[in-house]
Amino acid sequence: MREGLREEWKEEGRREVVRVALAEGMEIGMVAKISGLSEGEVGTL
Repeated sequence: MREGLREEWKEEGRREVVRVALAEGMEIGMVAKISGLSEGEVGTL
């Protein structure tokens, strides 16, 4: 169970970093490249 929670927290942390990067004006393609998420996933955040 602890591993599942850790993975969930890591994923939420990654999504928060993506939101901040987008708010700072970074391009969606670059954010997708560094985050490991697809451009579609980045676009929905």
